Order: sequence, then structure tokens, then C-alpha cells
Amino acid sequence: MTLGLTVRLAMAGLALGMGVAMGGCSAGCVSSDQKLARLTPGLSYGEVSAVMGCQGRLVRGSLEGADTYAIAEWPGPTSLLLRQTDMLFFDRRLLWYDSRSAPGF
Repeated sequence: MTLGLTVRLAMAGLALGMGVAMGGCSAGCVSSDQKLARLTPGLSYGEVSAVMGCQGRLVRGSLEGADTYAIAEWPGPTSLLLRQTDMLFFDRRLLWYDSRSAPGF
């Protein structure tokens, strides 16, 4: 095996691994400074999902019923794998959000 072929195979493996690690995230479904600037407390979960480009990954709570809370997260804003944005909803309305380093980074 030549060095050039080895490098190409390594790059293909890295690209495949990144695709699996991103788990179906699309470029339109990543938080950005521009998207976050459009969010205001009181927006519904549906309105937030429309701004963000997709529904977030529900990590706590429930979006069903009245007087319930939920935390959903989106990748980004600066890196798909190293940063994430968490959003807190109460009664399906946005209360708060914060972007931070993803766990383990």
C-alpha cells in the first residue's frame, strides 16, 4: 500500500466517522449567532424549531401537557461536535438558552 493510498483511506474513514458522530445533523439544523439573536423568551417550541431549522434533541422533561418543562439541545453555534446550545422551555414556551462546550470537551 502506498503512502498516498493510506492517506486517502484514513481521510475517508475520518469523513465516515464524522458523519456517524453527527447523527443526521444537517447544516440547516445548527445554532448560529444569527439564529440565537432571533430568539426571545416566550416563543413557542414550534417557533424556536422554525428559527433553528429543525426540532432540538429533547434531553429532559416533556413537551406534552400544561405546566411541564423541557430542555432541548441543538449543536453549535461554533462547532457541530464541540459546542451545543441548551434551551429551557416551560409550558412549551422558551424561558432561557445557553451555548456551552459539549460534555467531554
